[in-house]
Amino acid sequence: MHLHLSHSLVYLFDDFEELSQRCTLIDILECFRNKVPPAELRKYEALQHTQAKQLWLLSRVLLLYGLYDNKGKLCIPEIAYNAHNKPYFKHCTEFHFNISYCSQAVACAFSNYAIGIDVHEVSEANVDLSQALSSAELRYVESAEHKEDALTRIWVCKEAFVKALGEGVTSSTNKYNLIDHGVIKQQSSGFHITEYHTIDSPYYLAVCARDQTYVRWVSAQDLAHFLEMLSQY
Repeated sequence: MHLHLSHSLVYLFDDFEELSQRCTLIDILECFRNKVPPAELRKYEALQHTQAKQLWLLSRVLLLYGLYDNKGKLCIPEIAYNAHNKPYFKHCTEFHFNISYCSQAVACAFSNYAIGIDVHEVSEANVDLSQALSSAELRYVESAEHKEDALTRIWVCKEAFVKALGEGVTSSTNKYNLIDHGVIKQQSSGFHITEYHTIDSPYYLAVCARDQTYVRWVSAQDLAHFLEMLSQY
C-alpha cells in the first residue's frame, strides 16, 4: 500500500445516537466482518461488554473509512503491534495511523510520519498522576479553575505525545513535560501538538504529529452510507 498525504489527517466521529437509529451493532459487524484481518476480529470477539464492542468496531470502521477516503481501499491491511501495543500496518511501515476512543467519541489519525492521538471525556483521571504528569503539569492542573477540564486536556496531550513516540501509556510518562510558562506547548521534540475541543463538547482530543494536522468530523450519515457501500462488496 503506497499512500502519501499532504498533511496529517484526523477522522472524528461522535454521533452515536444518530448512527444507532440507522443501524445496529450486528448490522455494522455484518457489513464489516470480511473487511478486517482475522486477528483483529478475534480482538473484537474477546470483548465482553456491548459498549466496548461498539467502540472497538467503530474505531476500525473509521480506520477503513479513512483508508477508502484517501486510497480507495475496501479492506484493512494486516495490523501488527509494537512492544507498547501501538498498532501499525505490518507491510506498510512508511504510512502511519493511530486510533483512540472513549464513551463520547472515536478518532483515527493518518500521517506520513509517526503520529499519536487521544480522545477522552472530561473526567477525573484513573491513573497515578505522580507517574503520569511532570511537576509542571501537576501545577498546571492544581492551579486551574476547572481542574477536571485542565486534567483531561493535559492528559490527552500527554497520551498523544507518548503514543507518537511509540511508547504508549505503559511507560512512566512523568519524564516528559508539555507545560511551558503555565501553558501547554504547541511543539515538543519535533512534534506539533494540536488540540480539538468545542464549548459544548464533553470530550477533549489531541493529536501529536510531525506536520500540520487537519480534523475532519464524520457524520452518522457519512458512516451509514459507507457501511451500505461495504455491504455490496
